[in-house]
Amino acid sequence: MKIIISLIISLFILAPVASSPLLISDNFLQNPSGGNAVALDTWDPDDEGDHFPCGREWWNVDAFFEVEGMGNWSLTASFEYEMETPACNLFLTVFDMDSGTSYSLGSYGDPLGTLSYEKNMVKLKYQNSWLEGLYPSYAVHFERKNFVINLHYEAITPPKWVAGGISQGILPMGLGYYKYGFIPLCRVSGNITIDNESRELHGSGYYEHVWGNWTYSNPFRASSNIRNVSVAYKDLIKWWLSHHSLSIPSSIAFSSDNNMFGYDWIWAAFNNNWSMFYGNIPSWVCKGPAFGILYLATDEGEYISFSNISYEYGDMAYVENYDVYYPLEIKIVAHEGNRTLVLSAKMVCDVHTYLDKNLSSNYWKAIFLWESPGYISGYYSDGKKNVSLDGKCEIEPERQVSIFGHNYLGLNFTMPPDGFGMGISFISHFLGIGVDILFQIAPALKFHFLISFLP
Repeated sequence: MKIIISLIISLFILAPVASSPLLISDNFLQNPSGGNAVALDTWDPDDEGDHFPCGREWWNVDAFFEVEGMGNWSLTASFEYEMETPACNLFLTVFDMDSGTSYSLGSYGDPLGTLSYEKNMVKLKYQNSWLEGLYPSYAVHFERKNFVINLHYEAITPPKWVAGGISQGILPMGLGYYKYGFIPLCRVSGNITIDNESRELHGSGYYEHVWGNWTYSNPFRASSNIRNVSVAYKDLIKWWLSHHSLSIPSSIAFSSDNNMFGYDWIWAAFNNNWSMFYGNIPSWVCKGPAFGILYLATDEGEYISFSNISYEYGDMAYVENYDVYYPLEIKIVAHEGNRTLVLSAKMVCDVHTYLDKNLSSNYWKAIFLWESPGYISGYYSDGKKNVSLDGKCEIEPERQVSIFGHNYLGLNFTMPPDGFGMGISFISHFLGIGVDILFQIAPALKFHFLISFLP
């Protein structure tokens, strides 16, 4: 634990700070629920409408649906504006889950004004695409290239603020902050037209609305509400420590790819009408405790919250030009009292990549967002009975890539009664070396040291 905290503190201190200001409003932090600071798990119209001119805001929809005569499909989309560049973006990717084919239909880096929005309601328009509604019903229309898609969302689960009961829903990002609301399960119906051939569809969907004041190029630009951000950090750290023991893990691994300005995100819709939201800020950990939260929603609309989460990656992909790895498979084990959740999620389609190189910093090379639907399986136990969980999931890792490339540190510990020792594996593409060390006292004395030079 001290290793993790020391590493985070040191990287806070060493992180570069750009000098360019960002002219945005911090007003919403004064009343984080947009007029109803007590009802953190209800949505008012002013929560749902725009919060312009905050630094960044988006409305997102995801869906899994079966198309009549065309099998299983998936969609992920966001309407976004951001003041950092500034720009508007329409993220839209459609996946044929049976063939594994992805269709990139988005529009990125458009000027401010391309996306129109209103206060106190969801009424968005982006060229010929739009999203309208208020909880619990939303309608979205996309016209992009040879696709026309109409979806109607009807919420099944109630809305949820991430960390609503922990930090009043305020989530720090560097010295900035954001507010994150979502609905993990909606009933979806509509139609899709591809090359002028129209078919009916039905399935399950996800909806979210996120807004706040933070920057990727300059994450440590001090907010005018730095006191509120500091309180949120304090509350979240206190909450996290209260759900974790300080025992030495059998193994833990760190990677420069997994810095605190990226995330792992999974939405899942299970076959039994349960659903899941998982969000993790890796904070340089690539195997070990998650610095995030997981919400499991039952078919009765109950939210089961997990904070004692450990994770590791299965299959990985490597982007050579930027020297960064990202996961294709994420394995999760979570505990909360006598409750246990074990899940494995894996991408199955061609991965769609969003790449942003427009960063005003010499330290950061790019921001990557990879997305693909997949399948998820595992179980939930309340200590008395087990519930099998199988379904579909959307997996989105985001990574902010630094000039130092990929660097990795893995630690393995052997503790009594199995023995006593430690193994260290260190790989640095920046330094061009790899080091393996084994030091063991029991059950037999062993020492191993190997250094290699990487090409």
